[in-house]
Amino acid sequence: MSRSQSQSQSRVPLVMTVAVSLLAFLIINTPSVKLIYRSELINVAAVCLLWGAGLYKVLVMSDGSLRFGRLRVWFLALFAAMWTILLFYGSLGPESQASMRLLLQYAGVFGAVVGLLLFVTRSAEIRLFLIWQIVWAAALAIAQLSVGIELDRSQNQNYLTLGVPLAAGLVSVFGHMLITRRLWVKLTLLAPAALVTVALTTLFGRAPILFSTGTIMLFWVLHIVRNGSPFAKAGQLALMLSAGTVVYQIIRSNVSDYWLTRFARLQNVGDESRVAIYREALKMVREQPFGYGMNAADTYIGIYPHNIFLETMISGGILSLVALLGLLVLFVYAAGRSLSHKAYLMPCCMLACYLFLTWNVSFNLTAAYTPIGAIALCIVALELIQREQGGERHERIGRPADA
Repeated sequence: MSRSQSQSQSRVPLVMTVAVSLLAFLIINTPSVKLIYRSELINVAAVCLLWGAGLYKVLVMSDGSLRFGRLRVWFLALFAAMWTILLFYGSLGPESQASMRLLLQYAGVFGAVVGLLLFVTRSAEIRLFLIWQIVWAAALAIAQLSVGIELDRSQNQNYLTLGVPLAAGLVSVFGHMLITRRLWVKLTLLAPAALVTVALTTLFGRAPILFSTGTIMLFWVLHIVRNGSPFAKAGQLALMLSAGTVVYQIIRSNVSDYWLTRFARLQNVGDESRVAIYREALKMVREQPFGYGMNAADTYIGIYPHNIFLETMISGGILSLVALLGLLVLFVYAAGRSLSHKAYLMPCCMLACYLFLTWNVSFNLTAAYTPIGAIALCIVALELIQREQGGERHERIGRPADA
């Protein structure tokens, strides 16, 4: 890192680091934050405050420039292309059901993701963001296990409103367990891991448990394969199997009969309601590969497709899908690098992986700021680690350093 970079970063006080990390946390976790205050103002305020804090940090507290690596430039270009197609073609498409509210929601997603990509500029901000994620999950788990959290169905709150932050916290906890060598840290993290796991078993939904444990196992196996001697790999494998057995017993002993019944239904995937939705959505894609326009699936299917790829194709066509696939290629690259870089990159990638899996079967594009924003933080995290190691060239956009 150059002297000018170090001096500009040192001028950013702790309060700004905390503020940016907290605003990033609020953006990624907006649906669950509404358990406390149910208002769309949370979305607007979090994005506007992030842009305000970010611009103040760059223009006043720093040297007035933004530093970009190639990964961030590619991510910004691909996301801008995808969202431009969705906004303009999606609103003007032959079967578009766009409204002013919908257009503003799409614009909000764009502002949120770009704000995270531009203004999260320090490793401390990402580390704090991950800590907020764990603390929030632990707090929700304590509340759920002690008094129970009431969901407001009139506000479209369901088990995922609570299950997603709990599972995201569990994934973040295990991400930190994988990267740290300090025994006391691992032992400290056992308490929130147990709390969150038990809290997850009180919910009816399958996705939070299945996708979080699947993500943890995936990264743990890859971590074992990529790191350590054969003896160390054997030890890690034994530890993973032991931990998996304990978690399985906790889940099996606490979940409801209703959950077990729903889990058993996975043996007959054809009976799942989403399968019928996917068939209709695929039929739409085959008939019009260049898209129909925003919310067209509501007209033809009666509901959004419950799949990011299908909704992207239906709304913006094949060109928007290509841009989305490009974003995922960048994420897979970052996730692969996390196995060697580790640090805070691995928990970030595990969190983004879990969120994308969940959003891909449960939510629509108007809430895509959560998974795509989390992926953006992974790209930022990788660039920051590469910058710290001196392995990535960054371009400066803005005022010269000596201005």
